[in-house]
Amino acid sequence: MNARLAFLSSLLLAVLLVAASPGTGVAEEEGNFAQKVLKNLTLGQPVVTDQLFVFPLLASTVPDALAVDSEPNVDTVDFDEPEFMRRRYDVLVKNGGDKPVLVLGGTVLEGGKRDRLIRRSILVGPKSDLEAAALPGSASSDIRKESEPFGVAEALAPTYLRKKALFGGSALTVTTFIARALDFREEDDDRKSIVAIAESPRLKQFCLPCHESMSSLPQPKAETGRVIGAIGGVRGRIQGLVLFGNNEIFISYFERFLKGATW
Repeated sequence: MNARLAFLSSLLLAVLLVAASPGTGVAEEEGNFAQKVLKNLTLGQPVVTDQLFVFPLLASTVPDALAVDSEPNVDTVDFDEPEFMRRRYDVLVKNGGDKPVLVLGGTVLEGGKRDRLIRRSILVGPKSDLEAAALPGSASSDIRKESEPFGVAEALAPTYLRKKALFGGSALTVTTFIARALDFREEDDDRKSIVAIAESPRLKQFCLPCHESMSSLPQPKAETGRVIGAIGGVRGRIQGLVLFGNNEIFISYFERFLKGATW
C-alpha cells in the first residue's frame, strides 16, 4: 500500500472512531442510532490495486437475517409506468412475492417510454405496489413511441448522480451527464441513455482493473457474514460508502455500486 492509501486508511478509521464516540452528556451504552451503528463497525483489510481501493466494513457480530428480497431483479418484481402518476417520471414497482423487496436509490431502469433513474431507496411490501419517484434516464430525443417492459441495468448510477437524484435533482440531471459521456457508447448504438453508456464494452475495458478486483473482496459464508458495507475509491478518490443491514444485501448490491463508482 502506498503512502497516500496508508494515510487514507488512517483517516477513515479516525473518522469512524470519532463518529462512534458518545457526545457530551450521553452515556457510553446509550447514544443515538448513528453512534450505535458506527460503534459496531471496524475497517477490514483493504483491497488495493493500481486504480481501486476498497475498505470492507465489518460488523462486530453477525447481524440477524432480514426477511426481505435483497434485490429487485427477481421473478416476482415488475416495473411499470403508472396510469395516473403523482409526479412526472414516477415508476410503479409491483411486488408479487411473499417478502418485502429492496430497490436501492440509483437503480437504473431501461424501458417504458423513457428510461428511468430511481431517486431514493424504497422497500415494497409483499403482494403490493408502490409508486417510486424517478428521473428520466435518457435524452429527451430518446423517447419511445410505445412503452416497453422495464429491465434493471447492471450498474447503479454514478455516485454524484445518485446524490443529485436524492437531493432534488431535475430532469436535466441525467441528460447533462449523458451528453458528456456519450463518447463511451458503442459506435453502432444509437441509444442516448445512461444504460447505453453503462453497457458499453469501452467503459468496461476502461474500468476493467476495478471490476476484476472485486473477486478479491472478503466473501464470508452467508450464515456467518460480517461484511455489511464498504468504503470504495477509484484512482485515489473516495467515491462513496455503502452500508446495509446484513451481508446478503451488501453482496447483492456491491458489484452494481462499484461499477457505478468507476464511471
